[in-house]
Amino acid sequence: MGWLCFSIFISVFAPSLPVLAFGEAMSGISWGVFQVLTTTYACEVVPTVLRAYATSYVSLCWGIGILLSSGVLRAVVNLQGTNGYRLPFALQWIWPLPLAIGAFFAPESPWNAVRRGKIDSARLSLMRLRGDSPNKRQEVEATIAYIRHTNELELAETEGASYLDCFKGTNLRRTEIVC
Repeated sequence: MGWLCFSIFISVFAPSLPVLAFGEAMSGISWGVFQVLTTTYACEVVPTVLRAYATSYVSLCWGIGILLSSGVLRAVVNLQGTNGYRLPFALQWIWPLPLAIGAFFAPESPWNAVRRGKIDSARLSLMRLRGDSPNKRQEVEATIAYIRHTNELELAETEGASYLDCFKGTNLRRTEIVC
């Protein structure tokens, strides 16, 4: 979010079109990271039966953002001078503070904690995420075992792999689909 605030600063105070384009490209890096991280985090903290809804909600939020930005652009279309393009960029500074507060209170992803070897942190996150039930402790332990098993399978499958492998064999087709 700090990177995004900085890149918005570049866009708002750009003295020329090349600097504005550079600021927008730098903002694009943040937006791309947000798109991946929000969806991944949502899938890791919600129950399996709700994952489809959570990932759909992320897309819905992007759609709402596009609708909001269209309204902002419509509101500034008749402004004279540089404020017509600077104001929509400056309004993006509204979002970092509420997002930072939300991120501070959000539980850590148990999947990420297990990948980093912090089993106790994953256990605490799962205890926080699970509803109260008589078998809560056993459910959390079973989920930790499932996450560890899945993580070990992923590590075994990707052992010795590199980014170059994305452009070879069957992975090339997957890379083409993603792109």
